[in-house]
Amino acid sequence: MRIVDMDDNLKYGKVEALDDAEMKRIQATIDTVIDVNKSIWAFIKLKNIQV
Repeated sequence: MRIVDMDDNLKYGKVEALDDAEMKRIQATIDTVIDVNKSIWAFIKLKNIQV
């Protein structure tokens, strides 16, 4: 597995093929990050924090 940080880009890569279980795990992680992001923005809006 490899993670590359290039200025404002973050890239993730694997050498081996992904099976269905791994794809589901990755999608679940993405969904969790989306939920956290929505919660953060809701908090910012609730507290009237200027961004």
